[in-house]
Amino acid sequence: MQNKADYWIEMCDDDLWAARNLLASKDYFWMGFVCHLIVEKSLKAIYAGKTEKIPRKTHDLPKLAEDALINDLNDEQLDFLEELMPLY
Repeated sequence: MQNKADYWIEMCDDDLWAARNLLASKDYFWMGFVCHLIVEKSLKAIYAGKTEKIPRKTHDLPKLAEDALINDLNDEQLDFLEELMPLY
């Protein structure tokens, strides 16, 4: 049986491939959307890896970082998460 963190990481790999293709085709709107998904799934992977639980259903990146017990994000990193939010 696949562990919960690996599930999210595998989906990130697929999304990264898509984001690279969207960037190459200069489709920046959809690339931004997929980048949001990559960050979201990465945070969910961290949460799942730490807790062995299924992450909550949300697209709120700062809340997911908090859920994943990532408490050392600086202001610039938190701002980045906030900037990605409208791209979903």
